[in-house]
Amino acid sequence: MTIDVNSTVEGWERNLRATVPHEYAHAYYFERTGGRTELDTTWESLLFEAQSQHFAAVVAPDVEKPWRDHVDSEILERWWPEIRDDRLDEDAEAGAELFFGSDDVPYWLGYTLSYQVGDWLLNHHDIDEFPGLTKADVVRAGDALYD
Repeated sequence: MTIDVNSTVEGWERNLRATVPHEYAHAYYFERTGGRTELDTTWESLLFEAQSQHFAAVVAPDVEKPWRDHVDSEILERWWPEIRDDRLDEDAEAGAELFFGSDDVPYWLGYTLSYQVGDWLLNHHDIDEFPGLTKADVVRAGDALYD
């Protein structure tokens, strides 16, 4: 794994403490899913980010990450039916719009959603189990949170 650091960005040293464990958790996820290097679906991307964000939060609890709560719950509640019914099975590349935004999709919606879904999943599963969870687990968490 290679991590490039832009030391001209304010707060880079503080953020590095959360970024390294976040990226490590990504590598761990792929190792636990058979050594793959890419995600297939949007629901898998949500689990991937949920595990990484929560692992980083444990390792560096004092480092705030704005994408964890960037999108209001009311917006997530409005988006959840469409995500659940139409977007979870999209290939991960198409689903990237949920994470990075577009003219129609709020910026960082997928990151906030994955953090909240991950929070719910942590009440029912160990973080090490996330790579083995399924779309049904993501749907169960989202429905519990937003229905």
